[in-house]
Parts: sequence; C-alpha cells; structure tokens
Amino acid sequence: MDNIDNYMKKQFPNIELKSPLFYNSPIAIRFDLGGDFFLEKEKVEKVLYRSLTLFNTLNNNMDDIYVVTFVDCWDENPISSVEEGLIKAINKVIKTDTEYKINKKEQEYRYKDDDDDEETVTFCYWTKIKVINLDVEELLRRKVYSAISEEEYKSIGDLFIINSSNNTIYHLYDERGLDIVSQKKETIMNLYKKFNKWILEYDRKRINEIFKNN
Repeated sequence: MDNIDNYMKKQFPNIELKSPLFYNSPIAIRFDLGGDFFLEKEKVEKVLYRSLTLFNTLNNNMDDIYVVTFVDCWDENPISSVEEGLIKAINKVIKTDTEYKINKKEQEYRYKDDDDDEETVTFCYWTKIKVINLDVEELLRRKVYSAISEEEYKSIGDLFIINSSNNTIYHLYDERGLDIVSQKKETIMNLYKKFNKWILEYDRKRINEIFKNN
C-alpha cells in the first residue's frame, strides 16, 4: 500500500496528520524534548538526543516508513519559492540506490476555519522507503535547527514519519516536543516505561490513563 491517503484511511481512519496529533489520537504519548521557542544552541544536542533515541527505539532498520511533510502556501509565498529547497532537503536525507519517488499533492489548508483566506492551501510531499535508507539524525537536525534559523538547515516543513510495519506515527512538532501515536498501546508500551521521565508533565495524567491497565 504505497499511497499515504489509502494507508491512513485504513489504519488510522479518524486521525488527520496535523497538530495537535497527541490530543486527536486515542493511543499516544507526548514527550518533552527540553527545548523552547527561543532555543539556544546549548539545548540543541539535548533535543536531538531525545528525539533520535525515541525514533531508534520505536523503529527497526527494515521497517517500511512514509516520510511526509506539509507546506502551507499563499499568493505572497507560492510553493515555487520553497519547493526546490524542500526536494533537495528530502533527497539529502535519503540514502539508497533503490529508486524512490517523492510524491506531491495539493489539498485544502489543514487548519482552515471560517475566518481563513481561501487562497491559503497546503502541499503534501511524501515518499516510502526503509528506515535503514533514511539519515534520521540529519533529518531531525534540519527540523530542530530551523528553530534557531541556521542558514544551512532550512525547514523541512511539518514533518511526520509513519511506520507502516508497526503502524505508528512519529511527529516532531517543534523543538519543545514530539508526539508518538500507535494503533495499539502494546506497540509503544516500551517507550512509555523506558522513557517515562521524558513524558511531558502537563499531559502525564492523560497518558497514564491510556496505559494504566498494563
């Protein structure tokens, strides 16, 4: 099943890929990465360490994953102004001799409400590869460093990594934290137990309720 829409409809029919993913998912954990909106370089390595550790614990090298990113555009900021850089960034973090395709689709603005300008639209880019073929550390570094405006690390958009082998979703929403969603709580029970100290305190009660019977 290579189409991301078909996969989501079958495996996560009631979940849309947008923030706040944690609050819109029945089985999820929200982790504190230790960063903030004014991220200092001294905190970057902590954020990267936690995000990479959680990813590597959740995923196995031979798992199939969708790398998905969303970019919002409007007349003053057309997709043509960012697409080339985005495609280059995705290609840079994929390490494989096997042919792969970066798919693109235009869709309605994901956060649209009655007051939004009709001209704002969202573009989704996604590709399906093996975990082993993704330079995860470089991808997460690009996402985190975009928070402190490092020129060499352009933003890679609103990033989701979906594992179709264990049916989980990994969403590093910004330098403050990340959400991990699962189809079954048993799949992420190990994360809940092993990295319990990293759970965001604000949501700890809700998370404990999800896993309380185990």
